[in-house]
Amino acid sequence: MATHDYVIANGTGAAVRSDLNDALAAIVSQNSSATEPATTYAYMPWADIAAGVMKMRNGANSAWITLYQLDGEYTTIAIENGTAAAPAFYFKDSGTDTGIYSSGADALDFSTGGTRRLGIGSSGDVTVYTGNVTINAQGDLRFADSDSSNWVAFQAPATVASNVTWTLPSADGTSGQLLSTDGSGTLSWATDSGGAKIEVGNTKAEVTDTGSNGKFAVTIDGTECFTVNTDNTTTLTPSNIIKSGTAVASTSGTSIDFTGLPAWVKRVTVMFNGVSTNGASPIQIQLGDSGGVETSGYLGSVEDMNPANATGGAAISAGFLTSLTGNVTAAWIRHGVVRLHKIDGNTWIGDGAISASNSNFFHLVAGSKTLSDILDRVRITTVNGTDTFDAGTINILYEG
Repeated sequence: MATHDYVIANGTGAAVRSDLNDALAAIVSQNSSATEPATTYAYMPWADIAAGVMKMRNGANSAWITLYQLDGEYTTIAIENGTAAAPAFYFKDSGTDTGIYSSGADALDFSTGGTRRLGIGSSGDVTVYTGNVTINAQGDLRFADSDSSNWVAFQAPATVASNVTWTLPSADGTSGQLLSTDGSGTLSWATDSGGAKIEVGNTKAEVTDTGSNGKFAVTIDGTECFTVNTDNTTTLTPSNIIKSGTAVASTSGTSIDFTGLPAWVKRVTVMFNGVSTNGASPIQIQLGDSGGVETSGYLGSVEDMNPANATGGAAISAGFLTSLTGNVTAAWIRHGVVRLHKIDGNTWIGDGAISASNSNFFHLVAGSKTLSDILDRVRITTVNGTDTFDAGTINILYEG
């Protein structure tokens, strides 16, 4: 560690050599010393071992500029502010117009392609100048309370089928107004009609108040089925509680299908009125879902009886049978019902009674069937699948 005035005095050869060695020692040690050199020059380096920093004399030779710590680390680095087109820090592979700069006092800015994209102002405000902000993987947009101990947040749903943008109103609404959508992403302030509504799927319960009158209504599939009016009267629409299918004349074809049953159906009643076929194959009822009619997996049995107490039974497997094989003739005219009840999940219990107006047999069936999915269809056909319907009417009732 040495300093020198860098003036070689006249003297003997040995003295001059010693003075030169002292000057070289000061140079190679960066004028290292606990105190500044007695003689200074513009841009002269000084390793200040007392402060542990490397310094350089300014151009006016009037003060020292701190560069970095003697252990190689920097305490502060002063650089030019830069601009959006020429940021102070830029990234080589992106060109000199992408990087970080300062647009003004206490401001930090980011630019890409020479355009200002993001800025942090002196008060901490963050501004996105161009582009969009995306929070990936269902992350939160959080707003903390005054002491930042808790927060509220917005979050996207787990699955978004398509991109949606909501455009906010341009001004605040009046007291009590609600934020409403036009269905196309434009939000506006709307006045509450004075009612309240609970809505789940295709069913809703709603209280409405028009000022002079009002009502409470339960709506299913867009139709009011239960209403309480302001005069305390109650309106119940049975046709909306138990719905009827479209009656089908069973005079042709090998099967009759009732499709499009709603997912909320809990019970289906299949009704036979004067139904016959051209063969001796028993009629059976099969259930189906979106995958089609299922022809196996039916559990239970069918029982045939007559006044002479002659009885017989058999297990079912391919559908809910309405009679036994061998007790049927092509001339039978059938009347009766088979009821299907949803017990749990996609499992259905079937029971029914069928008789023939031109026979002394009476038929009982009971069993169950678990579908692969939600019931949406019922088929009436024969066991052999080839006998043709030739008389009568078949229809269904379904209810929730």
